[in-house]
Formats: sequence, structure tokens, C-alpha cells
Amino acid sequence: MARPKGVFLFTGNQIPTGSPLAAYLVERSDASGNWVKVEEIKLPVTFQLFMDKVNESKKLFPDQPLPIQAKLEILYKRAQLTGTVDSLSGWKNYPVRMALGVMCYDDKVIKGTFKYRITQLDGEGKGMTTEVTNDVTMPHKAVFDSIRISESSRTAKLNYIKWFSAGENPAPLFQPFRFEDGKSVSISGWTGRTKVNDTTYYSYTDSTAGPLKAEQYFIIPYDPFGNAGTSSEILKISPDLFSRTRITGVKAGRIPDRYGIKVSWQYNTIGEIKRLSLYRSETKDHGYSEYARLQPADTVYYDVKGWPGHTYYYYLKAYDTTGRRFFTSDKAWYKSELPRKPKTPSLNAKAIKGGVEVAVTIDDDLAEGVRIFRSELPSGQPVAISGLLPFTADRKVTYTDTSEMLSGRIIYAYQARSETKGTGVSELSEKANARPLIDTPPADPAFVRASVKNDVIDLIWQDVRQADTSISAFVVTRKEISPSAGASGNINKLVKAENFRLESNIMRDSLTKSGYSYSYTINAVDRLNRQSPGSCRLIISLASNNPIPPDYIRAIRSGKMQPLVVIEWADVMFDGFSQFKLFKQVGSEEPQLIANLKPGTTRYADKLESGKAAPYYFIKTVHTSGAESIPSEKAKPE
Repeated sequence: MARPKGVFLFTGNQIPTGSPLAAYLVERSDASGNWVKVEEIKLPVTFQLFMDKVNESKKLFPDQPLPIQAKLEILYKRAQLTGTVDSLSGWKNYPVRMALGVMCYDDKVIKGTFKYRITQLDGEGKGMTTEVTNDVTMPHKAVFDSIRISESSRTAKLNYIKWFSAGENPAPLFQPFRFEDGKSVSISGWTGRTKVNDTTYYSYTDSTAGPLKAEQYFIIPYDPFGNAGTSSEILKISPDLFSRTRITGVKAGRIPDRYGIKVSWQYNTIGEIKRLSLYRSETKDHGYSEYARLQPADTVYYDVKGWPGHTYYYYLKAYDTTGRRFFTSDKAWYKSELPRKPKTPSLNAKAIKGGVEVAVTIDDDLAEGVRIFRSELPSGQPVAISGLLPFTADRKVTYTDTSEMLSGRIIYAYQARSETKGTGVSELSEKANARPLIDTPPADPAFVRASVKNDVIDLIWQDVRQADTSISAFVVTRKEISPSAGASGNINKLVKAENFRLESNIMRDSLTKSGYSYSYTINAVDRLNRQSPGSCRLIISLASNNPIPPDYIRAIRSGKMQPLVVIEWADVMFDGFSQFKLFKQVGSEEPQLIANLKPGTTRYADKLESGKAAPYYFIKTVHTSGAESIPSEKAKPE
């Protein structure tokens, strides 16, 4: 496989659109410690140049699928508008990252150890912020979780092998190899990669096994950039009688003297079998899972756990004495039945404050209890929301559904079925519909971003109407703060405060004044004119060299096992903004700096110390020159 031999760098989340970020300057240190320019990266000025860059970078990653061109055009336009990847969908594809200017490729180095320096440049070519990477050593050796053999199967014409690795760092790509005439040769076939919890499985099927003979297989892992890791252990498959062992006569039928399904089979030899596994599904072609582990000498299994009226499908998997190779039998199936099902109950549902009350009645002495199901209209699947509820003396059950998942905007359908231990379950009842009496406010907007050009402010925020269709508009509270009001944004000294009701998630504010600060608070409003409990906030200064603090800060207690304080504040934007400084103060003690945070951060979690008074928190912002703003207002945990 062709692989690039250079170094890939991720430059940041801000897109070099020209204002305020004009370009990323990427430099590499040489043997003398001097910085050598590698590339100056900008967003292409037209969509066609952007696509040219995407297609050029795609040559480095031929296996990565690209979004369709229409989606790429939407992505490009939104990148120009917002100047950040936070509001983009589909940007994580590597060719797209390189075309956006948030990733670059240095193919001029092959050997050695060096660093990279990434500098953000403004429209005049002046540096705004600079970051230096850790040491980079070439050639690079990829490191992944170790890969071991899981299992294998062999027939006269096919070899199937599965490897696995456990951990949080699995290899994303791999290439199978086979020893042929004393040499390792890359081989083709069918490959697959699946992940279950923290275990990743790599499978390979070789359709050119040829005559039965000893074969040796292994795989080499790779990262998306083509760097190889340590190969897996080698699997050697030798000729043996296991390849000729067969399970035949697989049948499924009724157990004569009790409820259940009898599964039986035959085999021609057991000496090569270590164990058998029985697999079951309710669908013939998929959905199988291991149902029981059996001894090699077993020829029958009684399944008494099926639901009446359901058809169950079975097959057996036989493992060789190593426990890695296996083969599977033919399938058999049978429908589980009972003499008589319990009668179907009747029910009604009514809305109550905070939820729904469901009343169930059953006229059947055979039934031992009922189970309640809920679905969303018009076509939601019924889901059990209760355990088995016993009947009262008059054969009735009342159940109150107050789940946190309920919404006052949705009509729910309720059903019930009666159950017994000996004869199974009834059919689901007819549906009874109800809408809970729950006051459900609209969802909170989030992720507000802004751009400034010629003192005109363009705002864009997350369009939560896609997730909450009840939202009809957004309310933007705009506060204008004069330079004489101070950098704190004190509400009592505001020049003007007004509200705007918008039907879109963008706003252009051209009624601005140079040197002033502007604070924006955005809430969602639904059709009943209810306002979202939360909001997104941003304060912007149009003054030069004027660091300002956030005009909103709040501290909320959180956590039971480990008490925490979650501090939230409004985002800040001004020319030259480099970082937040978060301080904590206990009583009359000196304030303590607890975190330096990047622009765009609006949350931080701090541990509460037992036995001490609750602290106050406040924030300062820092200009690239080193100048700090005055402190924000103080927040004490609520």
C-alpha cells in the first residue's frame, strides 16, 4: 500500500478566512534550533479552489470517502461565515481539513527529531498567538494495543481468521500477510473490523487456501496516515481430522412431555472437538447470539425459555482442540406454542399533573399479573415501562407513569399484556392515548459565534429547531456599553438595552459604535411564548487593546459522591483576546489562579474541599500583549 512519509499537523479549530485570522504560519526547527518556514495556510478564496485542494489532498487518503459536492459547498460557505469548525458538519475528513486550512502536510523531512511552531497571523501579517509542538521523530513508528489470535476456521477452499485487541487504542487499519516459500507476502481477501465494548476484532477470509497444507498468517496494523505498528502473533494452521468433522441431522421440534423446543443433532467424530456452542435467533438470516455452551458428547438440548408464538432458529458451532478454529452446522427452526394464552387485558389512560395514570382490568383467573408498555404516536415501537404488576382482589391494576423522559408536547400510546409463569403472555391490548400534563419549556440554544468587520457584528448560533420543533423564534437581548461605563459591563451603566425577536439563528448588528462593547443573550421561544430556561451568551468589545471580562458568571453545585462546582460564563470576543484566567477566593484569603483557559471555553468544573467555606469565583481575560481585564463579577456556588 502506498503511504505518505511526512508529518501531518493539526493547526487549530479556527479557519483562516482573513478576519480576524488571516493565515497559519507553520515553521519547523532545524539542526541549529532555527525556525524554517514550511507553509503559510489560508482558506481558498473560491469554492473551486477549495475543491481543487480537497481533490489534491485526497490522493494522500484514497480510502477516506468524501461528502457529496453539494454538502461540501454548504460546508465551505459556513466556514467563510463563522470562521470556526465548531459549527460545521463533515469537516473531520482529512482532505477537507487540509482544504479548510486546519491541517497541513510536511513531506520535506524523513529522518531526525525536531519541533513545529504554529503562529496565527492577522490581516496585516502580525502574529496573534503561537504554539510549539512536542518533539517529532522520523521515521515514525505507530503504537497500538497488542493484537492476538481470537479464532479461525478452515474448509477445503476457505480460511477464516479473527484477531482481537483489547484497550482504548486499537489500530484503525490493517493488512493481512501469509508466509509463502519462506517470505511474507501481502494477501487479498475479505476483511472486516468490528468493535464490542473495549475489544476490537479484525477478521480475514482467504479464498485461495488451495490444497490442505500448513499455512502461517499474521496482520500488520496501520494508522490513517499509513504508519505501521507491531505485527500480530503468527497463526499456524496445520492439517488435521478436524477439517473433516461434520455435524449432521440438525432438527428442532416439540418436547413431548413439557413446554419447550428440543434441538438434536449427530456428528461423525468427537475426538477433534473441544466444545460446542448453540446459537439462537428469531430471524433466519441474522441476529444470532451464543445461547448455550455444550459438551462435545452432547446430541440434544432442551430450550424452555422461548416466548409462545415465536419461531426460533438454531445452529451449532464446533471448536477444535485449540479453541480457535471452528465450523458451523446447518440451521433448524421450530415455533414455540402453548395450549392457551392468557386473555388480553383492557385499559384506559388519562393525563395527570406530571404524567399519565393507566388503569388496567383483566377477566382471567389464569393471569398472574400485567406489564405496561408505552410508545410514541403515530408509529413508535411499544417498550415495557414496568415490571410484572400483580392484580388486586378485583383483578385491577393502577400504574402512574412519571418518567423523566415524558414530554408535555407528545401524545403517548399505552398498552398492557397479562402474563403467567406456566403458559406465557397474552397479546398486547388496544392502545389508550394520553398527553401528560407537564410544562415542557423549549430547548436551550448554544454555541454562539461572531465575526466582526468594519465594526459590524455578525452572530450565528446553533439552530435547535431541528431537535425541538416547538420552537418558533429566538429572542436576542442586546446591551450596548459605552467606553465610559468601564470594562466590567456593569448593568447600571448601560447606554441601551433592547430585545429583538428573530425567526432565524443569525443576526447582523450594524447599529454599532466604534469603541463600545456589546453583550448578547439568546433564548429560544416556543409557540406558546414560553422561553427556554437556558441561553447562550457573548460579549464583544469594538475598542482597540481593551480586554474585557465576561458580563455573566454563575457557579452551580453538582455531584454527590464527589462534590463539584460547575462554573459557567458568557463567551468573550475582542481584538487580541488570548486566554481566560479563572480565580477562586475563599473568605478573605488571596485569590488563587486555578485555570488558564483557551478562548471559546465557557465551562469549568472545580472540586469542593470539605470543611472549608464555599469559595467565590471570578474571571479575567488576557490580551496578547499581556494586559489583563478587570475582574468579572464574583459567583458563589448555588
